[in-house]
Amino acid sequence: MPSKDNVSWMSPIVRYLKEGRLPTDKMEARKLRIRASHFQLLDGILYKMGFSRPHLRCLSPEEANYVIREVHEGICGNHSGARALAHKLTRAGYYWPSLLHDAAQYVKTCDKCQRFANIPRAPPEEITPMTSPWPFSQWGLDIMGPFPVGTKQAKFLVVAIDYFTKWVEAEPLATITEKNVKNFVWKGVICRFGIPRVLVSDNGKQFDNGPFRDLCAQLNIKNHYSSPRHPQANGQVEVTNRTLLKQIKTRLEGAKGLWVEELPSILWAYRTTVRVPTGETPFKLTFGTEAVIPVEIGLTTLRTTFHKEEENEGQLRLNLDLLDETRDKAARRITLYQEKMAKYYNTKVKLRRFEIGDWVLRKITQATKDPSQGKLGPNWEGPYKKGVIETDAPRRTVRHPRGAKSRRESSKQMPLGGQLDTHEVQSPEGSHRNRCPSEDSQTPTRCKVQKGVIETDAPRRTVRHPRGAKSRRESSKQMPLGGQFRHPRGAKSRRESSKQMPLGGQLDTHVVHVMKEGRPEDALLPIFYS
Repeated sequence: MPSKDNVSWMSPIVRYLKEGRLPTDKMEARKLRIRASHFQLLDGILYKMGFSRPHLRCLSPEEANYVIREVHEGICGNHSGARALAHKLTRAGYYWPSLLHDAAQYVKTCDKCQRFANIPRAPPEEITPMTSPWPFSQWGLDIMGPFPVGTKQAKFLVVAIDYFTKWVEAEPLATITEKNVKNFVWKGVICRFGIPRVLVSDNGKQFDNGPFRDLCAQLNIKNHYSSPRHPQANGQVEVTNRTLLKQIKTRLEGAKGLWVEELPSILWAYRTTVRVPTGETPFKLTFGTEAVIPVEIGLTTLRTTFHKEEENEGQLRLNLDLLDETRDKAARRITLYQEKMAKYYNTKVKLRRFEIGDWVLRKITQATKDPSQGKLGPNWEGPYKKGVIETDAPRRTVRHPRGAKSRRESSKQMPLGGQLDTHEVQSPEGSHRNRCPSEDSQTPTRCKVQKGVIETDAPRRTVRHPRGAKSRRESSKQMPLGGQFRHPRGAKSRRESSKQMPLGGQLDTHVVHVMKEGRPEDALLPIFYS
């Protein structure tokens, strides 16, 4: 104990209580006397007279570290938060000056606390409103379904909405093929309302394919794709889908397959209802005149009672002349509505910023979740190091048979011409490097890279495919990166046409995977190491 007192924060207090020694500085001596009045020596151990307990044992830094570790993750530990941990230590009868700060730092750097931490619901960035400069210049596209089988075997609904007028076009489909979606955009959007400037959709294969991109390129239409992890980027069509789905469910009772017959009535009701952002109906912003609805025929209103056929055409032309003014008012109202919405949304934002080189954890989704762990699995995986791709070479997707895991599993794309930089990803058990094939063995071996081929004197590992089929690598002594590779049942891989993959450049494999799935701030969490 004396050896620890010589270097700990308790040394001046213990010397004063034992020997009455004070510092030479009068101010420091006065502070020490006042501070020492709250401490007491019992059997050579320093105690603080506390409020929650009569005597709190004072601990040195080494003892404090042991106590925090044992209470937080020991046999009786529950990985509690910083304040709960500090309260438990105090009630157990311990004290040191930086107890709450040390508890907060320990909880922050606890690996299990980070991997099983709750997923933050607060938005990580301020909202970015999407506006359309003129009517029918920007459309949102999405697919709803599957629904109960209806007329002509229809099970899906492809929806398009104009961002300015809120006009909705929808068509039931039996299959959501690339051709059907392309025909819908051509007939339902382009041929009726002209060529749009932007089409916003998710990156499903129905919208992100060669023929659809060629059509948009020929007509000079820009494609904007939202991430699967952040569908709010196409929020306009998502809100419309929710509204249409609610109306479909409320109209149908027992015969759910009649949703195809009810769709025109639902679209009519939507188009003739005032939308909050514009203050006008989509029908009026599109055609300049309010539509006549069935109730005006059953119980006439002023315009249906005093309708004059000879003046009707002139009034319609006047409405078209005044349509620009109506649309200008709607545009200003949309701007005010978006500003009000952004002001409310941004009050809940908790900014998260990541720099190049930061260690981060990535949120585990349904696609990356280990089904064997069930509800006991972690919420975050990693850690990964954020970086950038510094290569001009085209990327090639690497796929493995039937979901077989490989040592490249965290990488979604491999550049042609690039040295693989794994950034020494640190695992919960400690730090390790990606090594040569023989580094797991006890005997040191050499690993040489030449002309895209790895040459090593280490024993080769057998790569086995599903159902026990031997791979074509099994009998070879050297295997070029990007060599010919065949999958089960004769399926050709996307790397099959490549003979060798040259090395050179730099690639961060983890960032390719993270950045491909959406905004990093939504899926990443900063990681802290003690």
